[in-house]
Amino acid sequence: AIIGDINKIILYDNKLFANDGSRIIVFDNKGKYLFKIEKLGRGPGEYTDITDLTISNNIDQSNDKKIDYV
Repeated sequence: AIIGDINKIILYDNKLFANDGSRIIVFDNKGKYLFKIEKLGRGPGEYTDITDLTISNNIDQSNDKKIDYV
Protein backbone atom coordinates (compact mmCIF):
# COMPACT_ATOMS: atom_id res chain seq x y z
CA ALA A 1 0.00 0.00 0.00
CA ILE A 2 1.29 3.44 -0.90
CA ILE A 3 0.85 5.90 1.96
CA GLY A 4 0.69 9.69 1.81
CA ASP A 5 1.54 12.02 4.68
CA ILE A 6 0.60 10.29 7.92
CA ASN A 7 -1.56 12.35 10.30
CA LYS A 8 -1.80 9.79 13.10
CA ILE A 9 -0.73 6.23 13.92
CA ILE A 10 -2.32 4.03 16.58
CA LEU A 11 -1.11 0.62 17.74
CA TYR A 12 -4.06 -1.45 18.96
CA ASP A 13 -4.59 -5.19 19.33
CA ASN A 14 -1.27 -5.97 17.58
CA LYS A 15 -2.34 -3.91 14.57
CA LEU A 16 -1.02 -0.58 13.31
CA PHE A 17 -3.69 1.88 12.13
CA ALA A 18 -2.32 4.73 9.97
CA ASN A 19 -4.46 7.75 9.00
CA ASP A 20 -3.27 9.69 5.94
CA GLY A 21 -6.29 12.01 5.79
CA SER A 22 -8.14 10.11 3.06
CA ARG A 23 -8.04 6.53 4.36
CA ILE A 24 -6.99 4.34 7.26
CA ILE A 25 -4.47 1.65 6.36
CA VAL A 26 -4.04 -1.30 8.71
CA PHE A 27 -0.90 -3.41 9.12
CA ASP A 28 -0.03 -6.29 11.41
CA ASN A 29 2.66 -5.87 14.09
CA LYS A 30 5.34 -6.98 11.60
CA GLY A 31 4.35 -4.32 9.04
CA LYS A 32 2.40 -6.59 6.67
CA TYR A 33 -0.50 -4.81 4.93
CA LEU A 34 -3.88 -6.19 6.08
CA PHE A 35 -6.61 -3.91 4.73
CA LYS A 36 -7.72 -0.31 4.29
CA ILE A 37 -10.79 1.72 5.15
CA GLU A 38 -11.44 4.09 2.27
CA LYS A 39 -14.84 5.51 1.35
CA LEU A 40 -14.18 8.99 0.00
CA GLY A 41 -17.16 10.79 -1.44
CA ARG A 42 -20.24 12.76 -0.55
CA GLY A 43 -22.82 9.96 -0.51
CA PRO A 44 -24.30 7.91 2.32
CA GLY A 45 -21.61 6.16 4.36
CA GLU A 46 -18.85 8.17 2.66
CA TYR A 47 -16.64 10.97 3.98
CA THR A 48 -14.69 13.87 2.46
CA ASP A 49 -11.63 13.54 4.71
CA ILE A 50 -10.42 11.99 7.96
CA THR A 51 -9.30 14.53 10.54
CA ASP A 52 -8.64 12.18 13.45
CA LEU A 53 -8.45 8.52 14.38
CA THR A 54 -9.62 6.91 17.62
CA ILE A 55 -10.07 3.25 18.52
CA SER A 56 -13.29 2.50 20.41
CA ASN A 57 -15.06 -0.64 21.57
CA ASN A 58 -18.42 1.16 21.39
CA ILE A 59 -19.96 0.27 18.02
CA ASP A 60 -23.39 0.00 16.48
CA GLN A 61 -23.88 -3.77 16.69
CA SER A 62 -26.52 -3.80 13.93
CA ASN A 63 -24.20 -2.08 11.44
CA ASP A 64 -20.87 -3.15 13.00
CA LYS A 65 -19.46 0.36 12.62
CA LYS A 66 -19.03 3.69 14.32
CA ILE A 67 -18.83 7.01 12.54
CA ASP A 68 -18.62 10.28 14.47
CA TYR A 69 -19.40 13.61 12.83
CA VAL A 70 -18.07 16.75 14.45
